[in-house]
Amino acid sequence: MAIFFYQEPAQRNSYKKKTIYVQKDNAKPHFSDNDADIVALGSSDDWNIKFKAQLANSPDLNVLDLGFFNSIQSLQHEASPHTIDEFINCVPEDAFHQLEANTLDNVFTTFQACI
Repeated sequence: MAIFFYQEPAQRNSYKKKTIYVQKDNAKPHFSDNDADIVALGSSDDWNIKFKAQLANSPDLNVLDLGFFNSIQSLQHEASPHTIDEFINCVPEDAFHQLEANTLDNVFTTFQACI
């Protein structure tokens, strides 16, 4: 028994063309945003694909580093564990559940002020 499939090309409406942005990380092995071959491929067949580099992972713009982990760490220091097992048990559950929602709201408000 033979099964045959017919592949039909995707239909695109020319009036709905929009620019598609592909975000890539800033790893060195990846291509540059201005690479002529990549730009040509992104604009072939009536496509408009642009590549944008991901923003740097700045501590000023990282919400988790800015306040969330610091808040959990300060709660962990208040518990003052004396062994590794106490430390492991203290951090993920106790500190996270003791953190108030108001603290997280303040972290995001501070983040918005940094931007």
